[in-house]
Amino acid sequence: MFFTYAQIDELQPADPFAKHYRTSRLVTSLPRVITISVDPDLGTLGSDALDETITMYNNLNLRLTFTRVTFGRRGRNKADIEVTEFYELESGGFITLGRAAGFPTRKGDPAKGFGINSRWFELSISPTVNELAGTMAHEIGHCIGFRHTDYQTRESCGQNVNEGSAGVGAIYISGTPTGSDTSSLMQSCGPAIDFNNNDIFALEALY
Repeated sequence: MFFTYAQIDELQPADPFAKHYRTSRLVTSLPRVITISVDPDLGTLGSDALDETITMYNNLNLRLTFTRVTFGRRGRNKADIEVTEFYELESGGFITLGRAAGFPTRKGDPAKGFGINSRWFELSISPTVNELAGTMAHEIGHCIGFRHTDYQTRESCGQNVNEGSAGVGAIYISGTPTGSDTSSLMQSCGPAIDFNNNDIFALEALY
């Protein structure tokens, strides 16, 4: 019986804190340009944050690049990924900042988009452009196939809950670290606002 080093790595006991994970489906037809738009209801802050998010990704020179297009109303001129607005009050002392629409499709397209909670803008902890861009970059990570780095515990949310495979898989990305990675942008509840070196490694490994 023959095992590659990568397969042996995947047989190791799961480290709930550090490894980066992806879904079983990824965006295909690379290199590829992904169009993305933002709901005008998110205002200047949402607009500026999306521009910053696009720059964050495009500066990595991946085989996926992002370009902004005008938000399409009533289903017309839809972007590949749409950033929409929703409004939801706090629950149990927590507020949902962003909500992903899902993961890549069977056809190899990114998920259709995600929502940003405009309630966040009203609070004393209202986001800066960089903080909102970090949240958008996190949600785009899901749209192109990344799971939470702490999906087995959600410890960054102060929880001990296993998200499981969620029907999309949680495949370890070989070469990501074996120590704690609390500064990853893909932690369930942050607080990172930019990619760390391990996030960049994972993105480069896939795209």
